[in-house]
Amino acid sequence: MNSSVYIFGNLSSGYTQYPDEGFATSTFQHFHKRSKSITQIAIRRDGNLMYYAYIRKLEQGQYLGLCVLLNGVAITKFDGLFSLYENTISNLAAKGYLIKYSESGTLIANAQHLYINREEIDLTTESVKVGFEKMQSVAIKLPPISYSTSKESIKEFTIEDDAKEILKSSCTNGYTYIYKSKGYNTAMMNSYQGVLSRVSKERDELKSKCTNLSSQLTKAKVQQRNLIWVSVLGAIALILGVVVWNKVLFPSEVTRYQTEHFLYYGPMQNKKPHGEGVAFYPKDDQDGRRYYIGYFVNGERQDTTAMLYYQNGDYFYGSMDGDKFLKGIFYSNSDKSHFEGNFVDNKPYDGTWYNHEESYKLKDGEMK
Repeated sequence: MNSSVYIFGNLSSGYTQYPDEGFATSTFQHFHKRSKSITQIAIRRDGNLMYYAYIRKLEQGQYLGLCVLLNGVAITKFDGLFSLYENTISNLAAKGYLIKYSESGTLIANAQHLYINREEIDLTTESVKVGFEKMQSVAIKLPPISYSTSKESIKEFTIEDDAKEILKSSCTNGYTYIYKSKGYNTAMMNSYQGVLSRVSKERDELKSKCTNLSSQLTKAKVQQRNLIWVSVLGAIALILGVVVWNKVLFPSEVTRYQTEHFLYYGPMQNKKPHGEGVAFYPKDDQDGRRYYIGYFVNGERQDTTAMLYYQNGDYFYGSMDGDKFLKGIFYSNSDKSHFEGNFVDNKPYDGTWYNHEESYKLKDGEMK
């Protein structure tokens, strides 16, 4: 399928497009002028050429567009077009070079010009081109021009309208617009906005744990003479309640990165996790891990105040280098005991185990 791919839009410094070929500029700007929904597809027939463009509105009057120019063929499946373009926008937002998700989950511009990252644009245009190649089975030879219809004629549809009528219009009218007012974030549910939803559930669970830990802390102040354990509970409550909220749910900049062993969210350097972030492990993790919160250095987990949380409720808090515990505190959820000291091969080696036994019970503030 003979095709050319363009990216265009108005980010934070006015209109730009890539490649910067002036013959298409007026068409792209016409597409945006007629846009009415947050997301829509605009089709232009110009002789034997077919423009298939996608317009995604951003905040503050900004927008981003993608367009594929075909020669002599027409696409018949418009839901497939939306899926291809929506996935492309989702991938761009997840990488964050041109657009990104705001803290509220909406799309905003993250660059002044489209040519700010040529490598990323080239990868995007190539991905769209490959996507159109896969749609060759739903393409037909473009029928002859209907001279009974003006080349500037316009017809509008919604994605719920009859696909045959939309196809007929795209082949006969100068401009055909397909508006989509809902469901355009479906492709993004596996990206950061979807993660916000999932991590929100994690936050609620952690908030509940924080409440329980705070309750344990109050009891520990009465029942335990071990001030170290009291400080541990306070530190864990602080980490779960504050660090997870500020550093995981709503950081200033988040990049989604899938490694061989975990899904990472946080800053990147040299295409590797680098800085304070969070790693989510799969449910079938061989070590039963749930998530890690702490610093990464060149893709490796390195931190003096890291937290590694397990699916069974156990957790480690302290120094880590890669997957290795160095020094810190390991809490066992099964018997409510904890070890403080040094570790070898992730096992307690040199330190002290504390067994927390019930001293007495209180009721209404009085000892029973």
